[in-house]
Amino acid sequence: MMYPVYAILLTSSFVILFGIGLYFRLNSLPHQKDRASEFSELISESLDAFSKRMLSSIFQIMLYLTVVLFTASLLFDKTFSWTQVGAFFLGAFMMSLSTYLGLRLSPRLIPKILEKSKGPFKEGLSTLFKACASIGFLIIGIMLLGLGLSYAVLGIQSVIGYGVGMILAAFFLRIGGGLYKATSDIASDLASKIDLKIPYFDRRNPATILDITGDYIGKILGFGSDILSSFIFAIISCVIFSYSLITLGQITADTGFKLIALPLLITSAGLIGAVAAYFFSRWRLKQKPENFLLEGLYICAIISGLSTYLISGFLNIDLDASPLWIGGHGFSPFWAYLTGLLGAVAIGFTSEYLTASKFSRAQRIAKEASFGPAFILIKGIGSGFKSSGAFSLYLLLIILPAFYFAGFYGVAMAVLGMLSIAGSILTIQVFAPLASHTQKIVLLADLDPITAKNANRMDQLGHTTVAIGNGFAAGVAILSTLSLFFSLLLITRAKFSHLLIIDIPLMTGILLGIMLCMMFSGYLLSGLTKAIGVVVDEVIRQFKEIPYLFEDKARPDMIKASDLSSVKAMDALLIPGILMLAIPIAVGYIFGVKMLIGLVAGTLFSGLFLSFFSATTGDIINNAKHYIELGHFGGKESPNFQFVRIAAMVGDAFKDVLSPSLNILLKSVSIIGALIMILLFR
Repeated sequence: MMYPVYAILLTSSFVILFGIGLYFRLNSLPHQKDRASEFSELISESLDAFSKRMLSSIFQIMLYLTVVLFTASLLFDKTFSWTQVGAFFLGAFMMSLSTYLGLRLSPRLIPKILEKSKGPFKEGLSTLFKACASIGFLIIGIMLLGLGLSYAVLGIQSVIGYGVGMILAAFFLRIGGGLYKATSDIASDLASKIDLKIPYFDRRNPATILDITGDYIGKILGFGSDILSSFIFAIISCVIFSYSLITLGQITADTGFKLIALPLLITSAGLIGAVAAYFFSRWRLKQKPENFLLEGLYICAIISGLSTYLISGFLNIDLDASPLWIGGHGFSPFWAYLTGLLGAVAIGFTSEYLTASKFSRAQRIAKEASFGPAFILIKGIGSGFKSSGAFSLYLLLIILPAFYFAGFYGVAMAVLGMLSIAGSILTIQVFAPLASHTQKIVLLADLDPITAKNANRMDQLGHTTVAIGNGFAAGVAILSTLSLFFSLLLITRAKFSHLLIIDIPLMTGILLGIMLCMMFSGYLLSGLTKAIGVVVDEVIRQFKEIPYLFEDKARPDMIKASDLSSVKAMDALLIPGILMLAIPIAVGYIFGVKMLIGLVAGTLFSGLFLSFFSATTGDIINNAKHYIELGHFGGKESPNFQFVRIAAMVGDAFKDVLSPSLNILLKSVSIIGALIMILLFR
């Protein structure tokens, strides 16, 4: 029963070594010591300060969670599983390791990219692409290696604990990073408005460097942790689903083995497909660079789809019609997988159409920016509400066919279809912000015209890639949570008809879930406002107290600024973190399974609409701002830009804080609920 795990261990190890090899080849390239290198050092200092605070916070919350679960097990006379504890420490460690390496390595590659950008455009572009691939492969390889080790060493049930550790680490990375980024971006705007002498986008302004640092944390590593947690949740759902059916006596051990093997083998094939797509993209880059990223993604999707078809045929899983978990058309997991694969394309394109600056919706907001910030916000919020309906319809169109072809198991397979190309997705997602950072550093460092032109072309190429952004992340978070929710029902070993009867415990749990989403969001925004005020004060202080900073003859104190921003971001997570952990644990141990099921359901369905709404609202306002920045409707010097800048501050809170935070909340409540189910029903 172990050979599928060996496939994961081997392919993830190969991908890690491949990413390391790419990095060392890039790092060995020579580069000149110039002002761009100094900016990379400032970014590295900021990232180091954030890393130290984040790692300390992760260790503390893991320790506290262990103590709480151990105490609850003693008080309520339930079995405590040290295996699960070991697994969630492993999950937190692997997520922290991948994050730390990403934070340490990515800024060091910027000078290499800029050095190559002094020559032909394709050389700089090729170096940038290699840098993105090395980071993407390292992150996904480390996380999947940890999952394989948890399964192989600690046993099949330990994957729940691994998911808990991973999502708790992602909580600090994704939400803490979002708070850090939004704080820096808004503080940079506000400081220049409070004190008109302070420049808005300038190398002397510490908030400018913090903003670039926040992009690393939020757009690259935070997004990666969000996507990867959804990916691993889908694998965990398939594994727990299969294990639960075996223990319930619904399927034979041989059939259960095949159901567990299927997602693991599909994931291994997806990793190989991502490496193949990398080499194809390298070749296409030399021929026609305009579409090489998307073409590589298509190649990865084709390889993954064909591999899944062959693997499904090889395993030949044959299940008789059964209640709820099999569906209405026998058992065809490949077609459920294909539904998710096509759904990923549809959600990505719709997200781009609804928010991207090259389409009419964002352009209309930019055109009407002259009516003022309030008008822009009303238009953006209206688009956010409408998008929730569109995205919810997409989810329904994915869930229903997936359920028809493979029941509850098919929902998890659909998520795998959306994310089995995660290696290529991460490379694309890393490309756009890294290209943007390169261009910003070129502007701040006043580099030569050829480098500036090449950096601008790379930035524009990043903006033309498929929109795998907040809308896509919200979609896969909701589907992966839903698939885990179905597996959670099976863990109870109870009849579905009993669990789904509407009664007081279930209704109370649903209302608690809705309340949890609202309070969680409210405390995050309160923490954001406090952090913004502190960073604004620090920016003003540095300009007043650091000699010759105004004259550009001194460097801003990035260690102090970043550490202060990191501390406030972590402080802002205190109450939301307590709510996220304490409520599911208390409900499960004190009030029982029925109310816990209701809590997960209430959190899922209220978070669904809030996440989509927040993502679209923030993205469309931000892209309207970008459209004006390109020179439309008066450009940067017009009142329109000043109005949209004010509205974009609110948009930043929506897209960088609320939407990704809700994604993590949904998955956290679901995986903690599953862990409690495991402990209650041992």
